[in-house]
Amino acid sequence: MAPQISVVIPLYNKGLHIARTIQSVLNQTVQDFEIIVVDGHSSDNGPSIVQNYSDPRIHFFLQNSKGVSEARNEGVKYAQSNFIAFLDADDEWLPCHINNLLLLFKKFPDAGFVGTNYKIGLAEGREKKPKIKNLGITSHYGLIERFFFVSTRGYSPIITSSMGIKKDIFLQYGGFLSGKSWGEDHELWGRIALERPVAYCRECSAIWHWDAENRLGNVMPPLEMEPAYNTVKNAFSRDLVKTEKSSDVHEYLAKKEIEYAIRILKSGNNKKAFLILLRCRTARFFFLKFFWIVLCLFPSQVVCYLGKLKSE
Repeated sequence: MAPQISVVIPLYNKGLHIARTIQSVLNQTVQDFEIIVVDGHSSDNGPSIVQNYSDPRIHFFLQNSKGVSEARNEGVKYAQSNFIAFLDADDEWLPCHINNLLLLFKKFPDAGFVGTNYKIGLAEGREKKPKIKNLGITSHYGLIERFFFVSTRGYSPIITSSMGIKKDIFLQYGGFLSGKSWGEDHELWGRIALERPVAYCRECSAIWHWDAENRLGNVMPPLEMEPAYNTVKNAFSRDLVKTEKSSDVHEYLAKKEIEYAIRILKSGNNKKAFLILLRCRTARFFFLKFFWIVLCLFPSQVVCYLGKLKSE
């Protein structure tokens, strides 16, 4: 019989962390699961660590394609369960995580995807809580009624390692965007959240490790618009927004434009950043936009300000 849930782990040169990650799954209060590790031809000892486990619930596959999106997509195809959970090879779960996901699937069968709260792991064993604002959920489990609004107010309420999705919905929406190793998660969430509600558990049951080595998050993002922006803007322009107030989606797009302009400014292209900000139309983030416009106009202040941010 199929397990209750399939856990998909993309692996690439994470030998230092993969044992901790797998052990966090093995420590779950719910034990009816399978672990699918899809390795992108690692050059370290990560694959041998996985293959040394004798637990029959752990399955190892060599990736047929290339990239983290493709690895996750392949993992879902191998999954026996219709309930899928994602876990990056340097993150981990608290013992209640699978139970939280399964309860969310049961309580909110129409949800596009589900997710839990999480904490961030820092160097030397330190941790911090992400600032997630305006959830609008007062009980332990609930629906995020304004997903795009929440996504612009602070940290994302969900990370890849804290989310779950039904396999049939994942395949219906085409999975993670191929060829992208940055922003591919937000693009998928945005694509689904435009049409379906998002279920959420306020209990923290996942750990997003910023202290891990070889993290994609430590690499400077490419100087291009985040993939989610194009997906959401296209749907917005075609009047396909079904789940929220159009103003929330409009401001979500404006926030992405401002973040893009900031990356451009940090690269030294003040003129391009200024033009992006000038075209941006926003009411909610007007003062944020104005602040960065001022920095575009006074380049010497940019150096001082960015230097101060780095020192902090």
